[in-house]
Amino acid sequence: MQGSGLDLGVGPLVFAGQVNLHGNGTLDGTDTISDNGSILSRQKVSGAYKIAKGCFGVAVITVGTQGPIHLYLFTSPGEQKVFFIQTDANTLLSGTLHQ
Repeated sequence: MQGSGLDLGVGPLVFAGQVNLHGNGTLDGTDTISDNGSILSRQKVSGAYKIAKGCFGVAVITVGTQGPIHLYLFTSPGEQKVFFIQTDANTLLSGTLHQ
């Protein structure tokens, strides 16, 4: 999982890590985050996701002590990549999950 964006009123937001999507609709993993230059290493990621027919979906995740974070999802053909965009107020964030 990797992404970047802007935490409005704070500064640039960048993250990278490993997230496991389980067939039962849950997810877990760890991320390292840089929020305006402040580094948070090995933050626990957990949550749930659902991808419907037509390759669109949603996820609600918690990263460290931040959450819930709401994401819109879009899978690429063959489901080798998932694109996401955060839908919460005061944050502009997008990124990808790669298999």
